[in-house]
Amino acid sequence: MILYIWFLLTLPQDRLVCSLWVAQPPERAAIVQSCGDIDIAAYRLDVQSEDVVVCSRRADAIQNVSAECALSSPLDHYRLRIIEENYQTTICAVETKERIEPTREEIAAQCPAAKEYAIRYAGTKRVESAAPICKPPSVTQPASIATSEDYYLLAGKLIWFGMAKGNCPGGYSGVDAETFAATPCGMDGARAQMLAWQNGLDDAILVSARTWNVPADLLKRLIAEETQFWTWTGVDGEHGLIQITDAGATVVLHVYLSGYYRMNPREQFEARQAWLRQLDCYNCSPLAAYDHAKRTMDLYAQALAAYYCMYGSWSDALRAWNVKHGK
Repeated sequence: MILYIWFLLTLPQDRLVCSLWVAQPPERAAIVQSCGDIDIAAYRLDVQSEDVVVCSRRADAIQNVSAECALSSPLDHYRLRIIEENYQTTICAVETKERIEPTREEIAAQCPAAKEYAIRYAGTKRVESAAPICKPPSVTQPASIATSEDYYLLAGKLIWFGMAKGNCPGGYSGVDAETFAATPCGMDGARAQMLAWQNGLDDAILVSARTWNVPADLLKRLIAEETQFWTWTGVDGEHGLIQITDAGATVVLHVYLSGYYRMNPREQFEARQAWLRQLDCYNCSPLAAYDHAKRTMDLYAQALAAYYCMYGSWSDALRAWNVKHGK
């Protein structure tokens, strides 16, 4: 049987891509560090002072923002906010048996939380019997996976977002302006918060590792190596705490989505994107994204389990992961 898929999207809205606080107009490298590798000309620049927008320009005016906006104070008295206009993201999907827009009753039954939305046709899927669930062999999990590593990028992010404070002289923040990692004095002040953050996902990791029969310490090490426990959203085509790519999603769906290879290329792409979108927390504060990561930890464990099922051993799974993720 063929079912027709409809995406319910948020209504068009402005989305904050990133916020910059700088003394001089940022170079391209600094923009990429904070905002990702974006085409900045496609975005809007808002100059904000004490929560009030004092000037808006196309974002490629950022190099001359002081003159463009006739700013009366030094640049570091303002926040530079990169905005994506008319942004939409998927709320949920609705299935119908005919290619007509879903009725209010169908939407209420399948997406009860959806209140305001736009509807877009998203393709079809063939309904088949469920695929057998592949799991790696059972493993003995450790009682604790607590770590005490000095993650300088994580410490820098915590300082930058106001959740930690460096122990630096002269009011210096303790964040390297080029790498956004903590400096030594920044790490000295932020270490307690950095340790709490790197271990705050341990319970979720252990539960998901037991569910999918993956080694919990291996899953945590993978997260540490990929993102240092800081949630990123779709930067350079990489998603979530394990920075999984479209190629990685192909492995997951090959193992766990029945009929994946009988889909046409467009349907396969949409299926991969739907799986990857679950890992991202758009328009989220760092704390909200951190809580989202806890709720979706099963997906990270599922991805690691899929690599084991595809390649047959943990060593081969990690080797394939590193190749596919460009390490």
